[in-house]
Amino acid sequence: MDVRARTIGLIGYVAAFFVICLLPFVGMLWAKEQPLSSTTEAAVLPELTHDDGSLNLEYLSQASSYFEENFAYRNFAIDANARLKVSLFATSPTDQVIVGTNGWLYYAEELDDYRGLSAMTPRKAKNIAHNLSLMQGYSRARGSEFVFVVAPNKSSLYPGYMPYYYLGQQNENRQLLQACLEEKGVSYLDLFGLFVAEDEELYCLTDSHWNNVGALKVANALLDACDKAEAVVESSFTDDAFVGDIERMLYPKTARPEPLLVFSTGDWHGDNDASSVEDAFIKTVADSGAARADAGTAAGTTTSGDTLLMFRDSFGNSLIPLMAPEFETAYFSKYVPYDFTQIETLKPTHTIVERAERHVGLLAEAPAVLLAPSLTISPVRTLESNTSIEVFEDGNLVVIQGWVDESCIGEDDEIFIEIRSAQSSVGYVPFRISNETADKKAKTGTITYCDYGFKAYFLPDALGKGEHSITVLVSQLETGEVVAVASMMLER
Repeated sequence: MDVRARTIGLIGYVAAFFVICLLPFVGMLWAKEQPLSSTTEAAVLPELTHDDGSLNLEYLSQASSYFEENFAYRNFAIDANARLKVSLFATSPTDQVIVGTNGWLYYAEELDDYRGLSAMTPRKAKNIAHNLSLMQGYSRARGSEFVFVVAPNKSSLYPGYMPYYYLGQQNENRQLLQACLEEKGVSYLDLFGLFVAEDEELYCLTDSHWNNVGALKVANALLDACDKAEAVVESSFTDDAFVGDIERMLYPKTARPEPLLVFSTGDWHGDNDASSVEDAFIKTVADSGAARADAGTAAGTTTSGDTLLMFRDSFGNSLIPLMAPEFETAYFSKYVPYDFTQIETLKPTHTIVERAERHVGLLAEAPAVLLAPSLTISPVRTLESNTSIEVFEDGNLVVIQGWVDESCIGEDDEIFIEIRSAQSSVGYVPFRISNETADKKAKTGTITYCDYGFKAYFLPDALGKGEHSITVLVSQLETGEVVAVASMMLER
């Protein structure tokens, strides 16, 4: 090769190198990247100065972050990297996705459950059951039947497709919680048993949720628990354009569809501003239909006057078209914490709480909003402790919450709150909390874990004008005594 050809080749190589290096930056002039998740806000190009004219000293770091999230063809690069790693090494380039065998994909948030690393303490399981029993009691006292259901993790039902290098361990959370629910008398629908009893695969390969056949089985089980006829399926077809949520995480540009059987159900329509089953709050109204009426008559049931309030997560998306036709009015809410005060205004005949297995612990961390039930209780003696207590307003409600010193409470002991004024003395049953909290005894701000928190909601009338004594009580199973462990005076 002569010198001229070698020089041209070298210049071409250098030019190509600089073009490749500059393309992600220059390409931003015409190539606009979208966030990989619809819940992710697009980064905004920072300004060199603030509104007051002062220099933005964080400009370079903010500009760097903006470029990292928006450089041209970013999603194509992510996609190509994913295809390479999955095809060559059967591993995922993102910590959100687990690549299983035979085309199965799993949501990595399930991994701690699968490996037995998220074991509940017995007290946390008891706290969840206690909180659900308060929700159930509140619902039934207002004429609404209650059902709780856990949507199983995909890896709990189909562990055989998980990668071999993740060693599955026995996760006893489900059995522990179920025993506590039975002890508290909570109406619980066991979906684990429902799915295990079926021979067919009822979860999507590339999505974190059950498929529509699985959804139909769940909907029918819930309808049966509500003394309703099975969902009416008028016809079915295969959707060849469905793309699973995990597939989209892994391949933002070249995600491949998975065939999904779709059912045409009874007549219903949305009755609020919601535009899809993904929306946070959906109201539906059943339309009169001969098929649904015949089915209800044959089963000895009716939709007349029946109203459903369902607190759900994304597993509930596929349940809406199946359950909406069977209730005259239905409300489906994704909001957390669950607002049970809506029962007063919506007046549902049936209330359902559905929670994904991987998030069931939130029931002991972010309890529902409902008024604390009252009872008659008084302490027999007072203990010195480091129990904390605070009072604050949240919207139109008053909240009393805190943490009981673990030295004066046992695993099976109950927590109560007494509010005493010049006119009355009333005891209340709070929610029980398991969560991380600042270690106030050490006064270092150290974050510790505690199973002995409490939280209760009250109408302002419960703490009317005047002076009030607020006392935290512990009913000790071992001694049979009710002891006061903290008290504070409040002037309103």
